[in-house]
Amino acid sequence: MSQIKANTIKADFYVENTEYEAYWTKDASWQWSRTEKDVDFVKNPLPAAIQTYLNTEYAGWKIDDVDLVQTSSDEFYEISLEMSGKPDTVIFIHSDGTLV
Repeated sequence: MSQIKANTIKADFYVENTEYEAYWTKDASWQWSRTEKDVDFVKNPLPAAIQTYLNTEYAGWKIDDVDLVQTSSDEFYEISLEMSGKPDTVIFIHSDGTLV
């Protein structure tokens, strides 16, 4: 499924039962900007440095969703967290545990 909004095209697709989203933006021409891959964090644990960060900074929070984001110059995880009584939050973090 594809969507066009303003100057962005988004394509949703599956590869080997894994959901992906790819984005292109229009400057002079359409340029790929990023791809997001759904991460099954139950079957594939997050890198140890990220686990350590979450256990320290977000103890008691529940991971709701994880995507691996790839751009031409970077790769990082987008992690959605939730905790009862608090607003949901999203963090962007590299595999070495440093925030984007």
